[in-house]
Amino acid sequence: HAIASNGLIYHTGDDAYGWNSNGPTGYNFFVGQFTEVSPGFEGININTMSGYGAVNDCTGDDHNSPKGTSVFAYGGMIFSGVTRFHYQPCGGDNDHQSSFSGQIISSRDFGRTWCNFQGACSIHGVETSPASASMFGGALHFTNPAFVHYGVDDGSLGYRVNDADAYAYITSTDYYWNNDNVLYLARIPLASLPALDATKIQFYTGGDGNLDASWSSSFSSATAVLTNSGKVSWSSVQYIPRLNRYILMTFWYPVPATSSDDIWLVYEGPAPWGPWTLITTTSDWSPQGFYDPLIFQPTALNASVSAMTVLASGDWRNNLTYRHIFFQSMTLNCGAGAC
Repeated sequence: HAIASNGLIYHTGDDAYGWNSNGPTGYNFFVGQFTEVSPGFEGININTMSGYGAVNDCTGDDHNSPKGTSVFAYGGMIFSGVTRFHYQPCGGDNDHQSSFSGQIISSRDFGRTWCNFQGACSIHGVETSPASASMFGGALHFTNPAFVHYGVDDGSLGYRVNDADAYAYITSTDYYWNNDNVLYLARIPLASLPALDATKIQFYTGGDGNLDASWSSSFSSATAVLTNSGKVSWSSVQYIPRLNRYILMTFWYPVPATSSDDIWLVYEGPAPWGPWTLITTTSDWSPQGFYDPLIFQPTALNASVSAMTVLASGDWRNNLTYRHIFFQSMTLNCGAGAC
């Protein structure tokens, strides 16, 4: 999710009906807006992104299922990452879900119209041609783009440390959505982001990420910022201004996802490129199935509180909430200098 220049909070959701919606089918992904965040979460659908198909639709030349991965706000626009799942409905594996062809899409009207990086735009969202086109080093790498988050798109970039006043940082697993081995980091100049100029994307190669020498336009030169065999899934990264530190949250399934408990891992670090230090894990969420944990951005930016709200996507064990909006709110307690 992201706080846009209009002060509203936008998010994506996958494999769901969206807010207060019970249509004949769900959506591969949709764009929503929070309308209430306390004491509970409420929202509305902004766009059901029908151009990307209904839930479990396998589309395009690669017969995969498009999903939204992360929302980012900059320059009065909002952006979303997009990936293409090869899971059971598309002939793949639900337990270890592979993904392909990472992209970014953009909206200049707060989610009502979306454009892909080839310049095609639609009020329904529009796939690239071919659908398997990638912005990040080919269809088999950097397939789950997720933005590193800093704060509100309010025109003020002073709080964006580590050159984030000049670049948007993006993380991704290598190939799998869940239970991958590594996390990579890319950057794109903020000046090039509105045009979705894939030629400007660079990958972190090691060393001091504040230096241009630590970045390359070739994915083959990329160095992982986090390695943990089988325990790196889609990840969220949030900068915490009052701590001048970053929090990275990810998860993994110890045994096949259809029968296991998922475990979260929480890291902290001084920069988007780390080094990342594991500070806590969860044991499991049984009987729930919470995944994709992230820090709710307004609480990360609040300088007066030591506890931040953590949101978790889904509860795939619960048929009553499956395909409906479901956020589980939790807290992450931090001391004066560290979580």
